[in-house]
Amino acid sequence: MKKFLYYFKIFSILIGSFILFAAISCCLPNKFVRHNIKKSANDFLLEKDYPTAIIQGRAYTLDNFTDALILDMAYCADSKDIVNSIFAPKCGVLNTIMHQNLQLLTDGAIEPNVVYARYWHGSPFLIRFFLLFGNFNSIRHLLYIITSVLLVITGCTLYKKSGWITTIGFFGGFILLNGFMTQFSMQFATDMILALVFTIIVCHRYQDAKCIPMLLFIDGCVTCYFDLLTTPVLTIGLPMIVYIMLNAEKQAQEPIGSGLGKVIVPSVLWGVGYFCTWISKWILATIFTSFNAIKDGIHQTLFRSGTGEGITRWSAVRENLAQVSWEAVLVFVFLLVILIILSFNKKNFKSILLLALFMLLPYAWYVFAANHSHIHCWFTYRDQMVTVS
Repeated sequence: MKKFLYYFKIFSILIGSFILFAAISCCLPNKFVRHNIKKSANDFLLEKDYPTAIIQGRAYTLDNFTDALILDMAYCADSKDIVNSIFAPKCGVLNTIMHQNLQLLTDGAIEPNVVYARYWHGSPFLIRFFLLFGNFNSIRHLLYIITSVLLVITGCTLYKKSGWITTIGFFGGFILLNGFMTQFSMQFATDMILALVFTIIVCHRYQDAKCIPMLLFIDGCVTCYFDLLTTPVLTIGLPMIVYIMLNAEKQAQEPIGSGLGKVIVPSVLWGVGYFCTWISKWILATIFTSFNAIKDGIHQTLFRSGTGEGITRWSAVRENLAQVSWEAVLVFVFLLVILIILSFNKKNFKSILLLALFMLLPYAWYVFAANHSHIHCWFTYRDQMVTVS
C-alpha cells in the first residue's frame, strides 16, 4: 500500500507539473510567438505537408502536416482562455492540407474551430518557448543540435560502460532505420530525445534496482505528455535494452525468473504511467471544460486500435516491415554476427532471452494500434529501431 501511495504521489506531482508547464506556456507573449509562427507558415508553403528528405521514398518523408498542426495549436493558445487552452485546445482547420490551414489562420482568414483534446499536447506548449526567439527553421536547427549532442553523450557513456561492440549494436537501429529523420521534425524528435535522455540516465543508474521501476514509470508519463502516437516504443525499448545489456553479469548469476521480473516490472510500470497519464487528460478535460474528452478519447482509441476497410492486424505489421531497407539491415547483422561469434560469452544467454522480448515489442504495438500503425507506417516503422538494436 505504501508503494502504491508513493507512486500515486509521484504521478500527482507529474500531472501538476504538466498543467503548470502548459499554463506558463499559454501566458507567454503571443505577439512574438505568433509573429514567428507566421514566418514559419510561409516556409511551409514552399515545403508542403509531406516533403521527402534527401532520399526519395515514403520512409524518408517528413511530417510537416503534424508539425504545422503543432504550430497551429501553439498559435491558438491564449492566456485569456487558459483552461480551455490547456485541457481542450483548439486549432484552425478548413481543409486536409495543413500548411494551408496554418497560413489561413495566421492571415486571420479562419478562426480556431476544432477541439483537439484527446492528447496532452506537450509539444505545442514546449515549442511556444522556442517560438519567442525564432521560426520553425530555427527550431529545426536547435533540434538537430540537441539530438546530436544526446547521441554523442549516449554513445560515449555506453562505450565506457559496455564497450564498442554493444555500442555499435545499440546504434544499429538509429543508423539503419533513418534516425536522422527524427532530428528535423518536432513531432519525430520528441520521442527520440526522451529515449536518449532516459537511456543516459539508465546508464548511470542501472545497478539501482529500486530506481529503475520508478524511472520507467516517469518515462511513461512524460512520453504520454509529449507523444502523438509517433514512436512511443522507443522510449521504453532503448532504455530497457541498455538496462539488460549492462546487467548481463548479474543476470547470468541469478535464476531466469528473477531477471525476467526485473525487466517486466519496469516495463509494465512504463505502460501504467503512459496510459494513466492519457486517461487523466480525458478526465480533467471533461471536468474543467464543456468538451466530453472521455467519450472522444474512448472513441478514438477504439478507432486507432481497430481494423476494417482493408486494414488488419497483420497488414499493420506488414506495412511497417515494408518501410525498412532489409538489405542494409541484413548486411549489418551479418557483420555483427561475425563479431558475436568471435566474442560470444555463453554466460550471457539469459540476457539474450530477455533482449528477445524487446525485439518483439514494436510488433506487439503494431498489432495493438493496428489502424494507426497501418496508416502512418511511414513513420511508425521507426519503432523497429528497438528490434534492430
